[in-house]
Amino acid sequence: MGIIYDLWEVQKEPQKKILGIGYSSEYLSNDDKNTLSYKLWHRMIAKCFGVGESYDRDRKGKKYECCNSWLDYQKFLKWFKQNYKECGRNDMLLTKCIISNNNTMYNPNNCAIVPKDIYRYLEYENHNIDKSRELAEKYKDCIMDDIYEFLTEEY
Repeated sequence: MGIIYDLWEVQKEPQKKILGIGYSSEYLSNDDKNTLSYKLWHRMIAKCFGVGESYDRDRKGKKYECCNSWLDYQKFLKWFKQNYKECGRNDMLLTKCIISNNNTMYNPNNCAIVPKDIYRYLEYENHNIDKSRELAEKYKDCIMDDIYEFLTEEY
C-alpha cells in the first residue's frame, strides 16, 4: 500500500472579512476577486460599512444598508449569476434604485446590474418616460428583461 498524497492537502489560511463584516463562505482565489461580481459586491460592502472621510463623501450624508444574506459573497454571487446579462461591457454597476432613487437598502428584491448610464439615471435623475425608454432601447442587450420592462412601463 502506497502513500495517498491527495490526503495531504495543506489547509488554506482563513480569509479576512471585508471591512470586518463581509465574507465568503467559500474560499476565494485571487482570480475570484478579480471578477465583476466580486468587485460589485465589494463596492456595495464598502458603501454600506466603510468608515472615513472618503466613504462619507461618497455617501453624501445617506446611510446605506445591506441585507444580511448578502454579507456572504456566495449568496450575492448566486443572485448575480441569475441577474447578470453578459454583453461584453466593462461599465456595469449595481444599483439599489430600481423601485425608487431614494432607496438605501441593497437586497435581491430591489437591485439590478446595469450599464453606467442607466445607473446614473436611476440613482440621480428625476425619472421621465422618454429618457427611460431611450436608455432601455440603447442597452436592451445588456439588461435583464424585467429591467427593460421596468424602464419602458408607463408611470
